[in-house]
Amino acid sequence: MSSGHSLSTDRSGTETGTMPSLGGTALAVGCLSESMEGALREHGVLGRVARGITIKYILYSSGGVTMAKQEIEVAGAPKQVKITPFEHHTKYHETDWQGIIHPSNYTNWMEDARMNLMEQMGLSFKQMLDMEISSPIVSQSIEYRSQVKFDETIVVDTKLISYDGHEMEVAYRIYDKATGEDRAVAKTRHCFLNKSGIPISMKRAYPELDTKFFEFK
Repeated sequence: MSSGHSLSTDRSGTETGTMPSLGGTALAVGCLSESMEGALREHGVLGRVARGITIKYILYSSGGVTMAKQEIEVAGAPKQVKITPFEHHTKYHETDWQGIIHPSNYTNWMEDARMNLMEQMGLSFKQMLDMEISSPIVSQSIEYRSQVKFDETIVVDTKLISYDGHEMEVAYRIYDKATGEDRAVAKTRHCFLNKSGIPISMKRAYPELDTKFFEFK
């Protein structure tokens, strides 16, 4: 026997749901909390659930008794999505007179890597520019660990490490593709501006984009 019920809430956090009839089959609910157990036994309204939480009941048979298993999903929980890192093969014009890549190029690689990250998050730079949203750098820090030279391939791993709707922070690890040796680690912090250059709250102004950021935080 297999049946189920989903209960989800909107942004107001006030939706409720009801359990389906179990057809008189005996019910054991050891997997559920006492409050959920009572609601399930009565097949009644489950009541208020915290915003963004979905509760699923999976019914199954064990030893002739119908069991109920509870699964909880939290909207906005980090997605287990593997981001393909940005790669760059160094150019001669990026070097200084010693044949070493000039430090100014690291910022360009980080910007390209950040665009790559956001594309894979479903938040392309072009989409944001078309919506007249910009995300300028507020602060930046780079720790150089080893030199990069001409004709090498570097990899830039990126991760969104914080986001609150007003600002975001991105971490970077730059390393040699052939050896895995770290070349640099860095962080950038960004705010969000509208077309007039005024700081905005993504949560209020663009909730559909805010959700995508939050999912990868």
